[in-house]
Amino acid sequence: MRHRLTSLWLLGPGTVLLALMLGSCAKVDVDEEVITQTYDDPIVYEVDCAALTLESFSTADNGLGTGLVETMATGGTPPYAYEWADSTGAVVGLTSSVFNLTAGPYTVDVTDSLGCSVSDTVEVGLELSIEGEVIILFVTSNAPEATQLIVQTEPSVFNYPYTTFVEPGLTEIPYVLPENTVEVEVTYTWSCGNVFQPGPTITVSGEGGYPVGGAFVPIIIGC
Repeated sequence: MRHRLTSLWLLGPGTVLLALMLGSCAKVDVDEEVITQTYDDPIVYEVDCAALTLESFSTADNGLGTGLVETMATGGTPPYAYEWADSTGAVVGLTSSVFNLTAGPYTVDVTDSLGCSVSDTVEVGLELSIEGEVIILFVTSNAPEATQLIVQTEPSVFNYPYTTFVEPGLTEIPYVLPENTVEVEVTYTWSCGNVFQPGPTITVSGEGGYPVGGAFVPIIIGC
């Protein structure tokens, strides 16, 4: 039986080897797959700060620094941070309620956990329940800013610290003296920057030997 030779063999064995070698080096083009990844837009939460509201209360000082201020926050996003300040800006409390306050205005700033904030101001009144004689200092300050005022009395007063701060304008300071006080001497100094200015001594006497209760004592200070 005769075998038919193909044209491949007619080219010779070396040619076959060359063809195989060329085939192993052939370039194969592969299309690159382009992957495009898209992201959703970030979610934006709108915060309604107007929803944060306060309702504040106070109870009066009886002359011994017994006043109370309290606020109730609603709306917003708890927890809340509280900061109470007096009329000079000094911080007097960091909770919703503050005790042992003297008469005067107090401002609370409340901030929720998302940064919304709201303020409110309440007044602590004065309801004297001490047996004694009451005089009121009417302090008029012409200074451009809060001024430190140091007041000393003889005899000593019951209810008010000797050192306080007064804002520009008129400030009323009630002093409670021992019962049946018929005469009191008031001396005072005030600050102008880092310099203290002395005021005159004021003597207040009850008319006809009566107690001094109800007397109004005008004081003018300025820088």
